[in-house]
Amino acid sequence: MHKHGKAALLLLLTGFWLTPGLRAQTNTNVVVAFSTTNPSPLHQGFAGFTTELLGTGVEYGDTNLQQLASTLSPGWVLFPGGTTADAFSWSTGMTDQSWINVIGGYPDDSSTSNLCQGTYEALIGKGGVWFTNFASMAANLGGAKIIVCVNGLTDNAESAGALAQFALSNHIQVAVWELCNEPYLFTKGTSNFFASGTDYANQMKPFRDAIKAADSNAVVAVFYSDPALTSTKWDDALNSYTNKYWDAVVYHHYPRYSTNYTFDNLMALDNGVLFSNTTTYVTNHLMPGNSANVTYLITELNPVLGDGNGTQYPPTSTLYGGIYASEYVMRLSTIPQMSFAGSYQLVNGSGVNTTNKHWNDVTAAAAGGYVTNTIGLPFGYFLSAQGSAEAVAYWALNRSTAVYATTVGTNSPIVPMDTNGIATMPALYAQAYQGGNGKRYVVLTNKGSNAVTVQITQSLFKNA
Repeated sequence: MHKHGKAALLLLLTGFWLTPGLRAQTNTNVVVAFSTTNPSPLHQGFAGFTTELLGTGVEYGDTNLQQLASTLSPGWVLFPGGTTADAFSWSTGMTDQSWINVIGGYPDDSSTSNLCQGTYEALIGKGGVWFTNFASMAANLGGAKIIVCVNGLTDNAESAGALAQFALSNHIQVAVWELCNEPYLFTKGTSNFFASGTDYANQMKPFRDAIKAADSNAVVAVFYSDPALTSTKWDDALNSYTNKYWDAVVYHHYPRYSTNYTFDNLMALDNGVLFSNTTTYVTNHLMPGNSANVTYLITELNPVLGDGNGTQYPPTSTLYGGIYASEYVMRLSTIPQMSFAGSYQLVNGSGVNTTNKHWNDVTAAAAGGYVTNTIGLPFGYFLSAQGSAEAVAYWALNRSTAVYATTVGTNSPIVPMDTNGIATMPALYAQAYQGGNGKRYVVLTNKGSNAVTVQITQSLFKNA
């Protein structure tokens, strides 16, 4: 028997507003249809955020931050960060100056050493950051899962094993262990951290073994390169690696665009990324080189390469940035082998923003030889435009258990996906989900500038 009915909840993300209702602009409805037969499983806590607070005055235990961050419904958060963690020691809670010096010894990696240096005094001033405090924050964010990025650049395998043992002993569940952060960036010029993808895999094997020795159930992931990069040498080396010891593959995605593009041009190019380089990157590029039981996760994405604040690199931090991140994650949610996906990062223009990160307060404390507690300081937390959009999509995603096959009518308005407007794609994207509470959710994005009237239909099949 075939039935039509309305979904229990409709969530809308649209280019210039967020609204619980759809306003009519045309006389023809665009039909969004989904079927409840043969749903695909959705990994619990699918959508989340990297968290990188080492170089700020922000503390994990700040209840004001936790309260607002909870509205983003993060399914996972990552410890301790990305590039700024390349000289971080989890055992001391500090950035190690000698490790910064090692990175700084390679001229091509000066930007990395500079970013790490920016965390050195900040961490001294706030007395370090600790994994247990991070775990408490994750618990207070609705029980967000924890992903750990292991410092495979300057730390060692023994330390990684000790961290895994510490987590196990303290009943801190780690969903995935990432081996290093963006290691493919450390093969250029005079850098010799990793000579190739093969060398990276060889160097990370002891890290993996140490983690598995502490926790045999640990899920360990190796890094594949950014889809925006043109060279495939790194990934080719991992694909041809004979002993594929990893359980998962992790990657980041930051499109690279010219700085002279207009905002409209940037949106058009990002539309093209959504259309052709999200699900197909996983199914056509990553999966063929890995075994069938490998899972996949993307722990950093944004509409353009940058710091996540969008001040110099729009459209990150804008409402379109939120639509882009949400649709990216929604598209990936249709792949059963994907375990986690989310943007960079929790506390900046892509998530919870601040009017003052109080960096001067913690660096002044370091200079004065004392530790300051920044909890309660007026950080001026607020949801960014991008975060406001992500909050809508992630609310549904992280309350769902399955993904329904969903289609958008062919009469959807179109938007450009190149700078001359010749190539186009539907402005609307929709995805329906089975909520864990028995409800069904439909999340829609509208990348266009006009409102659209949408008719939602669901097909229910049962024995006659």
